[in-house]
Amino acid sequence: MLHQQTTTTITDTMSTLEAMRLQETSYSCQDYLQQALTQSQHSFVQGDSEFTQDDVTVCQNNRSKMVEWMMTLTDACQLKRDTVSIAMNNMDRYLATPQGMTHSLRDSSAFQLACMTSLYSAIKVHEEKALSPEVLSSISRGFYSKKDMEDMEWSMLNALQWRVNGPTPLAFVREYLANIPRRVMKDSVKEHVLALAMMQTELAVTDYNMSTSSKASSIAFAALTNAMDVLGLEFRIVNHYILAKSNLVDICQVCDVQSALFVAVAGVVPSAAAARQQQRSTSMLCTQQQQQASKQHGHSSISPRTVLNEAA
Repeated sequence: MLHQQTTTTITDTMSTLEAMRLQETSYSCQDYLQQALTQSQHSFVQGDSEFTQDDVTVCQNNRSKMVEWMMTLTDACQLKRDTVSIAMNNMDRYLATPQGMTHSLRDSSAFQLACMTSLYSAIKVHEEKALSPEVLSSISRGFYSKKDMEDMEWSMLNALQWRVNGPTPLAFVREYLANIPRRVMKDSVKEHVLALAMMQTELAVTDYNMSTSSKASSIAFAALTNAMDVLGLEFRIVNHYILAKSNLVDICQVCDVQSALFVAVAGVVPSAAAARQQQRSTSMLCTQQQQQASKQHGHSSISPRTVLNEAA
């Protein structure tokens, strides 16, 4: 669903986006697998279980399988897939803490319990209906008890300092679209863009490297521009209404993830879209450099008249 747009919506959206950009710094995640690998190499003691590159691969594969399981469960329960994004952000940040790394990273059983618990908590906070611990226990065929999940939830909340409400890539996509006036992009077109962007944000959740190295806003903007490529929409739209406000987007990081996300919409991409996507990445970097140079000279790189002429 898109936001309903009023005369004050765009101003409100700008404020919301700025707040979300500030908030996402508190929800960024470290590459905890590389951190565990480095720590193991530096502090390995004879008799201890060493964390190896093979363990990194196993953890990444297990994580992907758990994300797929979460998506299947939310679909079956008619819940929002974006709740999985919230759950996995909490899960990844938990595993990056000393407590999570010690108790849940190397133990596959504890790892699975932490994943299930993170989804349980995210559903409880962000969905209108909740799944009880008893239901999840039965789904695990009794392998995990209600007490197991409640104890794990308490452990995770404390390790995360109760920060469990971070902005997701899809939330950023919706706000970016809300910043584009209806006269420039109709709601029906925005719905198509949103659907294509959603396919990519769901792919990003399954990708460990993207989840731990890229900001939600960067994933969102990359997904948005890729979706616009598929639909053949003009780049000047995001240039004027989003990219011109450079504090809303980290362009260098967007370019890093754009090609990886493009795979999600490859099946619906016209033949020329892939080439446009590469050109657009170059164009975004040039635009950012021009804006930074313009700000240093004390004036805006895009005049109000230019914006109005382009929007007409």
